[in-house]
Amino acid sequence: MNKIVPLFPSNALPSSSDSNQPADIRELKIITNYRETGTDSKYEVKTNQGNIKGFSETDANGSTNQLYMVGPLGTPVSLNNQGSVPVSQDITIHSNNQIAISAVNALVVKTVEPAPYTSATTLIPLPDKPYTVATLPSDPFNFSYFQQHVKSKLCYNSDPIDTAMVTKSQDRVAYWAEIWTLMEYRSVKTEERPYKGESVGGQVVGNLFDLKDLPIQTPQTDIEGTRETSCPLVNTQRKVICSQCNGKGKQQCASCAGQGHLIPCGCGNDTQCSTCHGTGNLNCTKCVGACFLLRWEVLTIKWETIQTVSPYQNTFLPKRKIRFRPKKKVFFDADHDWTNHIFLTNYPDLYETIATHTPPDMAKKFGQDIQKQYQTHYARLKPSTIMRKMKILIRQVNIIEVDYQLEGYTNKNGTHKGTNTFNYLVYGCEENGKAMIYENNYPLNCCGCLGPKAACRCNCSIS
Repeated sequence: MNKIVPLFPSNALPSSSDSNQPADIRELKIITNYRETGTDSKYEVKTNQGNIKGFSETDANGSTNQLYMVGPLGTPVSLNNQGSVPVSQDITIHSNNQIAISAVNALVVKTVEPAPYTSATTLIPLPDKPYTVATLPSDPFNFSYFQQHVKSKLCYNSDPIDTAMVTKSQDRVAYWAEIWTLMEYRSVKTEERPYKGESVGGQVVGNLFDLKDLPIQTPQTDIEGTRETSCPLVNTQRKVICSQCNGKGKQQCASCAGQGHLIPCGCGNDTQCSTCHGTGNLNCTKCVGACFLLRWEVLTIKWETIQTVSPYQNTFLPKRKIRFRPKKKVFFDADHDWTNHIFLTNYPDLYETIATHTPPDMAKKFGQDIQKQYQTHYARLKPSTIMRKMKILIRQVNIIEVDYQLEGYTNKNGTHKGTNTFNYLVYGCEENGKAMIYENNYPLNCCGCLGPKAACRCNCSIS
């Protein structure tokens, strides 16, 4: 059980006599709604001492318009001396009175993988063992993270960073979408052997993909290399006349040309053929004297996996940063049998998830791009091929984009936000708590060790 001390003040829990009494976290619920003007989040903590509900409303600029916790009687509980900052699952809010859901996560020690996070319509039980979700630093808007980042770079000149002024910060997001398709190839070949009285069905094979209930095990969707198996189609067994002996079961002895004896020797006496023993005939080598053959079809099935990977985002984080960002949160995960080439038929819940849980400025295009990614798989279909299974895994990276101004310097990578406006991204948190930062327009990232006059901007540098 997870223990947090202190958790909530006495006026927030129904029967707490000691505000520092430990409370057992039983369940949590988080619902976030994305709007054109920002987001609003509702959350609830269930403990053995009672329930606490919270609400935050954040506009598109990243500032919180409302921030309060609700006690057992529905009365707002004030946050003493609390500054106006966004509240989300990944941000810790410090207060003299209350503690937000994210702060609960931040205080729990990590020992196992995090519990899955969903758009909770039901309460999610917490695991018995402690856990945490290492996504962003507890205060990702803190400009000191970027100052430390600049000062840690060997060739950067950090003189102007101490006079920088933060002008804006906002939530961004990136997705890493992987699609696997298990392609199944089918072919058939005919085999035969001497007929020995077996029962025959004589069915015609027809469309190979109409064959059902075969005694085969379809592999998992994301296999490496190729897999192959064969299956005799017993219902296609049929009795046919041997084409080699025309149903006679015999064939002429090749040694004596059907005479039963060999060419006479010099003494004038015939010599009996030792191959056919004088009969002049041998059993047919194909039907072994049965006059008939048993013929049937054998189905051969091969599988291979097609995989494509694509990043989607509403900011400028490089693909490699998204790919190697550890502990990406699972946004969507499904593995189904393929039933129709229309993508929506297979995964209607994917489009619903995209529509309701991605920022409005990218939801429509995100859905269209996922469809295009799928179409590259569908284009690989051939007459002898079907898409047997499809697996989709989309993982999410929460990002904070921060704009800042540096007087006397020009952003050479783009002036759409202003000539002296620069920005950087906070896209994760390392194990030691250090913020993971990416920037591509700091003005003095080259030759900084020679002083501010020698320092310049070089786009060859890697952040």
